[in-house]
Amino acid sequence: MPRMGGVAGWCLGSRVARTFLRRMATAADRASFAGLGLNTSVCDALTDMKIATPTWIQAEVIPRVLARKDVLLADQTGTGKTLAYLAPVMQLIKNIDADTGVMACAGKPRGVVVVPSRELAVQVANVAKMLSHHLKLSVRVMLGGAKIRVQRSDLSSPIDLVIGTPGRIRKLVYTRDCRLGDVQFVVIDEADTLFDPKCGFLDELDAGLLTPVRNLKAKAKGGPVQFILVSATMRQQVVADLQAGFPGIETVLSQKLHRLPSAMTVDFVGIGARDKVEVLVSTLRQMTTRPIHDPVVIFCNTTDSCRAVDHALHDSGFSNTACLHGDILPKTRRENFTKFTSGEKSILVTSDVAFRGLDFPTKTRVVMFDFPLNPCDFLHRAGRTARAGSTGVVVAFVSKRDQVLARAIKNAMARGESIESLSSSASDYKRAPSAKVVYSPRKRDGPVVFSGNENRFFKRPKPRPVEQHTKRDDLSAKSSSTRDKRRTRDRVDGEPPSARQRQSVGARERGAAVGKARGGQVPQTRHASACTQGFVIRRQAAQPCSSSLRPQEPLHE
Repeated sequence: MPRMGGVAGWCLGSRVARTFLRRMATAADRASFAGLGLNTSVCDALTDMKIATPTWIQAEVIPRVLARKDVLLADQTGTGKTLAYLAPVMQLIKNIDADTGVMACAGKPRGVVVVPSRELAVQVANVAKMLSHHLKLSVRVMLGGAKIRVQRSDLSSPIDLVIGTPGRIRKLVYTRDCRLGDVQFVVIDEADTLFDPKCGFLDELDAGLLTPVRNLKAKAKGGPVQFILVSATMRQQVVADLQAGFPGIETVLSQKLHRLPSAMTVDFVGIGARDKVEVLVSTLRQMTTRPIHDPVVIFCNTTDSCRAVDHALHDSGFSNTACLHGDILPKTRRENFTKFTSGEKSILVTSDVAFRGLDFPTKTRVVMFDFPLNPCDFLHRAGRTARAGSTGVVVAFVSKRDQVLARAIKNAMARGESIESLSSSASDYKRAPSAKVVYSPRKRDGPVVFSGNENRFFKRPKPRPVEQHTKRDDLSAKSSSTRDKRRTRDRVDGEPPSARQRQSVGARERGAAVGKARGGQVPQTRHASACTQGFVIRRQAAQPCSSSLRPQEPLHE
């Protein structure tokens, strides 16, 4: 290609240089929170939290939230999704106060964050309060199980942001202690759980927050409310449903979504006929042999299983255990969680929903006593360890009914693939066999069925000539069988053969001797074959010879 000179070459070079510099500037901006659009107060708060560089999900989400766009975001656990929505939302709330000159009103928050569990609400509220120290905003936590009188007192003062669970928010909205007329930001954390009908949050979420907010905004003159949906797992069907329910929402999904971190070690332990509790006790003793060991989180599928495991560990001598599930009284549940986070208890037995989204600064190990029912629950459980690039250990107990899903997850991990669409049904991994059936030439082998995929693993042998059975052959074989039965039906074990039987045997032996004398061949019969393989040679036993010692002619030719 000839070199371009003069004005054209200078223009082309300058255009390339400008594009390169613009990309470099964009990359530099995305490498800092100030470049993403956060103000000095928020950046100072992040500095106090010892957070200097935004993660990928934060760099993608913060500018979109500041632009007042609805966002659906999903990324691996431990990637900073909480700050990705809290920092820009709290900055926007502060900007509204400064632009309008109207401060927050009592019982009328401008932002609402909904989470599925009390522990996660406290965790999110702690992060929000760290930001509020610099932004001078009021944050309140509304939890189920707490005294509603205290929460009503908190709502009687000016409030900017409410963080709570669906049931308690619905109750406070119905009693008009919390009014949603000024709400402009709604964040639904762990959206896959809250929008799942099986988890039981959807009715409370819709009746207590979504429907009232939309109805009020439809009647008001102000702009629509901004929705932010957050999750660590997001199946394709859930994404499609949320996009239909929130038109115009922008979707930000990480490429590492539904993939386990490479620094994570997963050990699948087959239970077989062993007692699962004994295997758990042996595993915990191996993990806790050191004086200072990592905390252990044990996951169970049901609350009954949590109780049984907790009692079994106490009976086995583990006194440093705590239990966390939905049937525990709120006060006891809060005490157990505090003991585990403070290090007083080193083993926590919990269910999926109770521990969903929780983060710990210390390194933890995960034991799946009950294997999860779907791959998304497996991701959430395993995501409690190996967070923020650290290493982690996961031990999963696999019973007979869990082998299909466990094998699929193990294979997907080895290939570095997503495990979101894996199934626990063995029929989903079987290909429909073709109708091709090859019959073996030996009767004892029976039919051999090929599914059509054998060439991927081994070279199929060439088919051997197939013996053709005709109706005449069957009649001949039947006649021969009838004659043999007649010869031996009166014979008893140990009784010498009759004279007729001795004569028949002698005749057959003489016929065989004559055949060998003529060339060593036994008389054969040729049958016509209807297939394209031509003729098939079948051996036939020699018949009794005549007095001239000639072989008898075949009866059916």
